[in-house]
Amino acid sequence: MNTPTVAASRMQSMAHDRLLPLILRLALPSVIGVTVSAAYQLLNAYFVGRLGTAALAAMAFSFPFAMGITAIGQIFGAGAASLIARSLGRADDHSANDYASHALWSAMVIAGIAAIAGWLLAPSLLAWLGAGPSTLPLAVAYLHWLLLGYVAVVFNMVCGFIVRADGNTVLSMTTQVSSFAMNAALDPVMIFWLGLGIDGAGIATFLAQLCGLTLYWRHFAGRHGAIVLLWPSVGRCWCRLASIARIGIPPALNTLLAVAAMSMLNGFAARYGEASVAAIGLASRLAMLAVLPLYGLCIGAQSVVGFNVGAGNWTRVAQAVRTMVAVALTFAGVYAGWVVWQARTIIGWFTHESATIEIGSRAILLFHCALPVLAVQQVCLLFMQAKGDAIWATLVAVLRHGVFLMPLMALLQHAYGHDGLLFSVAAADMTAGLIAIVILYSEMRQIDKASHV
Repeated sequence: MNTPTVAASRMQSMAHDRLLPLILRLALPSVIGVTVSAAYQLLNAYFVGRLGTAALAAMAFSFPFAMGITAIGQIFGAGAASLIARSLGRADDHSANDYASHALWSAMVIAGIAAIAGWLLAPSLLAWLGAGPSTLPLAVAYLHWLLLGYVAVVFNMVCGFIVRADGNTVLSMTTQVSSFAMNAALDPVMIFWLGLGIDGAGIATFLAQLCGLTLYWRHFAGRHGAIVLLWPSVGRCWCRLASIARIGIPPALNTLLAVAAMSMLNGFAARYGEASVAAIGLASRLAMLAVLPLYGLCIGAQSVVGFNVGAGNWTRVAQAVRTMVAVALTFAGVYAGWVVWQARTIIGWFTHESATIEIGSRAILLFHCALPVLAVQQVCLLFMQAKGDAIWATLVAVLRHGVFLMPLMALLQHAYGHDGLLFSVAAADMTAGLIAIVILYSEMRQIDKASHV
C-alpha cells in the first residue's frame, strides 16, 4: 500500500471509526513510548544507585535541567501538533507541512543554545540549587553529557508530535523503544565495564538519543508520511511561530513549573539529608511513571480531537474527550492502588538504606493519592490545547505547580517540617485536579447545548 493511501486511510479513521477502539489504537503506542521515556530515568537511577547515595542525589539535582530543555520540545512540538491536526481536518496539507517545518528547525536552534548555556552555567546553578560538596562534581559530570543527549531529545520530541498529529503513533513508539533498548544496553557497559561512573550514564543517554534521531530522519527524508518537511518560508516565519508558541507554551509552562517545583522540592529535601533527596527523587519518578502514560493517552488521542475540531464535528470531539476521561481514570486508579500497596518493596529495588526506604514509602503514598483527579486534569489540558484555547490551557497548566504546589511547599514545610513538605504535594495535586474537573465539565456542557440547538 502506498504512502498517500495509508495517510488517507488514517484521516478517514479520525473522522468515522468507533472512538474507543480508535483512541486505544492511537494512544497505546504513545503510552508505551512515553512510559519508556519515563523508564529512562528509572533505568539510569537503577544503575547510578549502585554508585551510592551521593551519585543518586546528584542525578536528582541534574534532572530539572533536562526537563527544562524538554520544555523547548513541548512548545514547538505540542503547538505544531494541534495546528497540524486541525489543518489536516480542514484538508489543508500545505499549512500542515509549513507548521511542521517551522516547528522542527526552530526547536533545534533554540535547544542548541540552551544546551550551551546549561553547560557553561552548570556548576554555579547546581550549587545554587543546593548540591553539596559530595554531590556537586558528580552532578556536573552527569549533566554535561545529559545536555548533549537532550538536544537530540528535542529533535525526537518534535518529530514525535508531528507524526502523532498525522495519526502515526506506531513510528513514535518504535523510535522511543529503540532508544530505550540502546540505553539499557549501554548503561552497564559505560558505567561499570568501562569504569566511567556517572559520566557513563550521561554518555549512554546521548548515544541512545542519536539512534532515535536517525530513525526519524530516515522517515522524513523518505517522505513516508502525510507530512513533508521543507525549509521554512521566511515570509510566514513569525506568523507561524507565533501561532505555534501560543498553543505550545501552556504545556511547556506546565513542564517548566514542574521543574521549578522539583528544584524547590529538592532544595527543601536537602535540609533533611541525602537520604531525603534520594527518596523523594525516586518517589517523584514513580509518580512520573504514571503521569507520562496519562500524557501519552492524551497526545496519542490529540490527533482525533484536533482533526475533528478542524472538521467542525463537535459532537465527535465531546465523545472523544469523554472516552479519554474514562480510560484515564481507570488507569490512574489501578496504578495508584498498586504502587501504594507495594511502596516499600518498590523503593527496595533501588536502595537498601533503611532511612531512604522509610522516607520513600511515605512519599509514594502522598504523591499518588490524588492521581485519579490529575488524570482528568491531563485530559482537560489536552482538550484546551487541541482546540487552540490558549487562555484556558494556560490556566489549567499553571494550577498544579505554580498556583498551589510551590506556595504550599514553602508554607507547610516551614510549619510542619519534613511531613509538611510531603503533604504539600498531595494537597496541591488534589486541589488543582478538582478545579480542572469543574472546567472540563463546563466545556462539555457547552458543547452538548450547542449540539442540540
